[in-house]
Amino acid sequence: MASYNTAKAYHMDDQIGSLTPGRFADIVSTDSLSQINPLYVFKDGELIAKDLSVIRRYADGKRHVVNGLFKGVYVEHGAVATSWPAPLPYFVVVGQDSAEMCYCAKVVDKYSGACIVTDNQTNKSVLPLEIYGVMANMTASELTKSADAIDAALEELGNRNEGEPVVNK
Repeated sequence: MASYNTAKAYHMDDQIGSLTPGRFADIVSTDSLSQINPLYVFKDGELIAKDLSVIRRYADGKRHVVNGLFKGVYVEHGAVATSWPAPLPYFVVVGQDSAEMCYCAKVVDKYSGACIVTDNQTNKSVLPLEIYGVMANMTASELTKSADAIDAALEELGNRNEGEPVVNK
């Protein structure tokens, strides 16, 4: 009702606010309301995300894993993972299969930082980020080629990029 009442207050209930034919809606399907664990995410009626994990890299004891939403990257098979060093070091992993996502995260963990695409537990594209885990130690043309290879590997996995590059060029 929160969506409907807000839409009604802004006189937009003919466009948004309810799951009604002809209206715009973004939907998150979850298996529990007490602990949100997104199963499927739809935007404008199209599935944009199924599985995502964010893993704290250097956690004390057991690694901290958070499942959540990720906009702009979707794969039908395989996985993509990258590392994020600050303010706390995390991995971000997107995929459809937990075993593939785990493999991809373990490959990223071998680098100080990286963006990696895998499929069937095989590395399809690797962009190492050796300088503090955020910068690549390569020429501009090598970096562009490597970033393009990441995007091409993701396209092979069924990525429907919304215009944002996975690796900023």
